[in-house]
Amino acid sequence: MSGSYAFGNAVGYSSTAKSGIMEDLGLSLAEYAVFASIMTVGGMLGAVFSGKVADLVGRRGAMGISEIFCITGWLAIAFSKDALWLDLGRLLVGCGAGVLCYVDPMYVAEITTKNVKGAFTSLNIFLQLMLCCGKALMFVVGSLINWRTSALIGHFF
Repeated sequence: MSGSYAFGNAVGYSSTAKSGIMEDLGLSLAEYAVFASIMTVGGMLGAVFSGKVADLVGRRGAMGISEIFCITGWLAIAFSKDALWLDLGRLLVGCGAGVLCYVDPMYVAEITTKNVKGAFTSLNIFLQLMLCCGKALMFVVGSLINWRTSALIGHFF
């Protein structure tokens, strides 16, 4: 469930951080557009490999690997000095989110008992709600604080 919330934070981050990132790093609009959209590429890459990763290390292991990607990505964004590190961090966050989108619902379905499995697996609506809450909260918080601070708390908020 918290994976969907963290994914919402990542989606909402780029809009409030735009002016600060462009000003601090001297990015052009095209360079910022790459940063804003590269998370989608990372999400596709993470989704492609998520099934294999989940089979190799299990669902919980795949969630742990996803967290490593996300944390590393947020740290790369927060401490970036140029567009390359910024884009690499966003790509890593996308890879982690792509794995989570596959593994989270599957893990929930596997750990629930038979009598409540239907109720818990139908929580996909709740997962979408958590994504929207993460996005909305990042819009509010991101407009109040520095983009680097926002990146540092983006995954842990």
